[in-house]
Amino acid sequence: MKNGLSGVKKTLLNLSLVGVSLLVAALIGEVLVRIFWAAPGFKYPQTLHEKHPVLGWVMKPNQHAYTYDIPVTTNSHGLRDDEFTVAKPDKTVRILVLGDSVTFGVLVGNDETYSNVLERMLNAEADSVRYEVINTGVQRYYTFQELDYLREYGVKFQPDLVVVGYYINDLGFKPETWTRDYEKTREKHASYLWTKVPWLMYIYKNSALSNLVRDRIIRMLRSTKQKKNTQTRLLTGELDEEAFRKIEGARQDLAAMKKLGDEHGFPVLIAAFPGVNQVIKDFPNAKYPQFVREIADELGMPFVDLLPDFKEHYDGDIRSLYFRYNGHPNKTGHELAAKAIFKAIAEKKLLQRKEIAKTN
Repeated sequence: MKNGLSGVKKTLLNLSLVGVSLLVAALIGEVLVRIFWAAPGFKYPQTLHEKHPVLGWVMKPNQHAYTYDIPVTTNSHGLRDDEFTVAKPDKTVRILVLGDSVTFGVLVGNDETYSNVLERMLNAEADSVRYEVINTGVQRYYTFQELDYLREYGVKFQPDLVVVGYYINDLGFKPETWTRDYEKTREKHASYLWTKVPWLMYIYKNSALSNLVRDRIIRMLRSTKQKKNTQTRLLTGELDEEAFRKIEGARQDLAAMKKLGDEHGFPVLIAAFPGVNQVIKDFPNAKYPQFVREIADELGMPFVDLLPDFKEHYDGDIRSLYFRYNGHPNKTGHELAAKAIFKAIAEKKLLQRKEIAKTN
């Protein structure tokens, strides 16, 4: 009996030593990853969404939340922007910006998004008018959702110009019905864990080591599906039937935006954001953003390619323009986008007639 007890004690001691060793190794790994990889912090709640019968999901209005550990506030319209009236005030030139998480501004402050930077640039040179640049970006939106937003709400805001912040993963087709299963399941599980074990979720979300492991798992899964990845095919130029179908879908969505603009009296400017890989290396056979430019030219829509500006300012470290752990533009990337769009508006004289009309 005595030998049995000593055996149990020895096993428990060994398990304890293994546990302590793993904990020490994890702590050392956490320190090293924070030094060399620098994952973002995380605060709760993250930006919350709610179901929408047409758009699938929208951001909840009047919320104080976070994108990682950066504060996010939304107005009564459920947008990451200052409060504004539906009816456009007198002597106001209004620009509506459509987009996904890039336009929303993952990991940058409300005042650092390219829409806000653009607004400040325009107002700095304005004399008798005031510019409003409204950010309607919502995380995980496709172009067809941005089109639906423009139909449902955007035209009611009486924009003088619409800017579409386009990204390589915006291609998609609108399902016949909106079940929002992915969104609902993801938020349901996260909310449950935050309620039951908040301390564990806090450690997990703020751990640089866990973020690195998750990043590498995502990269590995993507690489195993590389041949089926439309984004990869767009960069290599090896398009398949699915890619051509998605490009045709993009053509239809952008044509519908152009038609809305013609009906309501506003031009639609397409601003194509480059992906991280496009900035790091060259893709001579890439079809993005080439296909977007071709669609814009065909439809007579103004277009600006942000890739040349991003490449010019790339200093060899991707962190100069993007957050390396999720591929979204950082503050500098947003500033470059705002400057390029500002330049395109001036050169293409997209607001000239509108400004004259407002001052009379």
